[in-house]
Order: sequence, then C-alpha cells, then structure tokens
Amino acid sequence: MPNSLISDVELLWVVRAVAPARTRVIADPLPIDQNSAYLRLRSLAKREYLTYINHNNSDYYEWELGTYGERRVKSAREDAEIPSASATDFNEYFAGRELKRVHPRQLLTILSADSDMWHPSTTFYEELPYARVTIRDVLHELVDIGAIELDDSEQTYRWRVTDRGSDALAAFADPEREPPEWALIT
Repeated sequence: MPNSLISDVELLWVVRAVAPARTRVIADPLPIDQNSAYLRLRSLAKREYLTYINHNNSDYYEWELGTYGERRVKSAREDAEIPSASATDFNEYFAGRELKRVHPRQLLTILSADSDMWHPSTTFYEELPYARVTIRDVLHELVDIGAIELDDSEQTYRWRVTDRGSDALAAFADPEREPPEWALIT
C-alpha cells in the first residue's frame, strides 16, 4: 500500500459490502476524508472497477462494483488479501491507519503569529500536512472549549485565537507550567 492509507482492493471491498451507497456512506469507516474517497471512487470508475448512478443530475452518486471490481475483490478474497466483509468491523480494520491527529499547539501557533487577525481555513490547509476534515475537526473542538473563536458571518470560516488559547500556547513554551488538559489532545 505505498503512499496510501487504503488500497484499491480494500476500497472496492468496502463498496461491495455497502453498495449501492453514496460516497459519504463509503467514506465513513475509512481513514481518508470524503473528498479523497470521492476522488478514489471516480478513479476506480474510470478504470471500470466501479459503476455509479447520478439520480436526476443531483449532487450525489451511488456506487457499485463493476465487473472488473467484482473480479478483483473475488481474487483478493481467494488470495486472503482481505477478510470476509460480513465478518469484519471496518472501523476496527482501518483503525490502525488513521491519519495522525493535528495537535492543538500547531493550530494555536499559526493563529498566534498574528493574534488580532482572522485567519481563513485555507491558512491551515496550506501549512499543515493533514486532510481538511482532520484540521476542521480540531478547529471546531478548539472553538467548543474557547481556545479560538470562529467568525462565520461570511461564507468562508475565519478563526482567531482567544486569551485562553494564547495562555495554553504559553504553557507549552514554559517548562514550569502544565498545559491545560484539553490542550493535550493526541
């Protein structure tokens, strides 16, 4: 599985188990975000491993295995590359491959560079090597605990560090201080 958290055959295996299904349903147990899953599914469809239905030109697709996809999953099962889908908990199967979590300190450091400025989400996406959904999840957790604030008055989300967030960042830098428990999210 070079350069990938999930192999093509594993993705096909999940599709087979839940088909016909929307991208969101397929992506749910996977260690990749929904947009990445969609791109992978489209790639597999172009190679005729999958078929999809777009109901009335809507914004969603339902995916199923194509003939090549069925053959590939059957071959992988025979070669014991993948276990039986009916006997597998996908969340457990993929659990060891989850993307490492964004540490709150990374986000607070970016925001603290100019603490009076509102930073758009793209600031984090460009600077950090994590999936957007992973970054957004931690940003929202930091909002929930009051370490940062969210200005959602416009179409794009913008973020700014609060005094609580600045204090937590200072605690990380000071060996005499213990950072707050919430800041030790791993």
